[in-house]
Amino acid sequence: MNLPDALRSAGYRATQDRIAIEARKAIEAHPKHYDAAYADFRAAIFADRDLVVAAFSRFEEAALRPLLATAAQEYHRERKPRVVREGGGQSDAGTRVVGAPTNPAQAGRDAVTALAKRSLLDTFLVNGRPLGDVSATEARAWGGARRREARFVEIITHGIPDDRPLRVYIKADEADLAFKRAGEMGDE
Repeated sequence: MNLPDALRSAGYRATQDRIAIEARKAIEAHPKHYDAAYADFRAAIFADRDLVVAAFSRFEEAALRPLLATAAQEYHRERKPRVVREGGGQSDAGTRVVGAPTNPAQAGRDAVTALAKRSLLDTFLVNGRPLGDVSATEARAWGGARRREARFVEIITHGIPDDRPLRVYIKADEADLAFKRAGEMGDE
């Protein structure tokens, strides 16, 4: 028996196994309510640092590079040029400015262009990934799920007073029926 199998048989679980187990628990607890299952699953993941790292490590670069790029742009925009005197003389003849853009107007235009190139294809996320990186099938499925969820919320809140939690007015079986109805409305 290899080490991973021995550890598993002893009750230890790899983080990916633990993530799958937590996902399964959330679905079993809320088989008809994806948002409730998601909330439970998210809470379980964020309660354990190892699970957070394992769950999000594949998105690390996509998340961190834009943050670093923004910080770099701000740093370069705020950085003050420094004056260097060459030759040690008293005159300004050998003075040059280091770190200053040679053409500040062009540098500003370049910065705006770089920001503009980050379109919604880069910043709008579908299933945690930039829209431009997912297939049309995945994007449509994501959009369809959100339309159903929006219809469900509209149905369940129709005619309900604004001042109290929904569960005061709605029973669980009524919520189930409303969710089913929201799905059927998408087929019309």
